[in-house]
Formats: sequence, C-alpha cells, structure tokens
Amino acid sequence: MSRTFYIETFGCQMNELDSEKIAGSLLHEGMEPVSDPAKADIIILNTCSIREKAVQKVYARLGEVKRHKTRRGGDLVVGVVGCMAQLEGEKILERAPFVNIIAGPQKGHGPWRPGAPPSICAWMMTLSHSRRVMFFA
Repeated sequence: MSRTFYIETFGCQMNELDSEKIAGSLLHEGMEPVSDPAKADIIILNTCSIREKAVQKVYARLGEVKRHKTRRGGDLVVGVVGCMAQLEGEKILERAPFVNIIAGPQKGHGPWRPGAPPSICAWMMTLSHSRRVMFFA
C-alpha cells in the first residue's frame, strides 16, 4: 500500500502554488493524496504569517494534528512549511514539539538529484517520527 499525504494551505496564492509543487513531488515519489488528515502518513501545513489570525489558525490546527499523531502512535510525520514556519521557527517547536519538519517558503519542491542536498519531500519520505529537520531560505 502506498504512503499517503495531506496538505492544508493557509494564506496567499503563492502558498497554493507551493502546495501544488509539494504535492507534485510527493506524487512523483509514489505517494497518494488523501482528503482526511486522519488517514495520512504525512501532514503538511503550508502557512501564512500576514495576519495574526492566520498564525492562530495554524496553532489551533496543530492541536488537532497532535491528536492524530497520538492516535497513530507517533508514526505520523508532521511538517509546517511557508512564511509562518520561517518566522516562527523554534516557537513552533516550543508550542508543538511533535512537529518533525519546519521549512521556509519554496524549499525542496523538486525531485532529489544525486549530489544535491535532500529536499523536504525526500526527508518526508524517510523521516523517523523522532527526528526533526529545519530548512530556511
């Protein structure tokens, strides 16, 4: 059975494009999208920091994601990407220590090439639930 992913996008059109690129890379790796985060092996929140309300929505959603991760026994990989992830960085880990990946906007959307550093998508495919990775522009 294929591994699955769920992407939720907050904010601007640029985030929508980034989410499409991330989804394309994960599809290229053989993963399947799901519409229910409870059925996902990887949950990605693509975030915006323009408005305080958007930031609070992401933190609220992380509370829901934590419940999914607890139910799954910790094998769920959680990524927070986008401009909020870049600006909040360590604050996200303080408030949501179960997050595995934090990445700024437009990082790691393409397939990995030999000799290149691993992309976010490559890390998501192989990441153990106990490891963390941070990427920034």
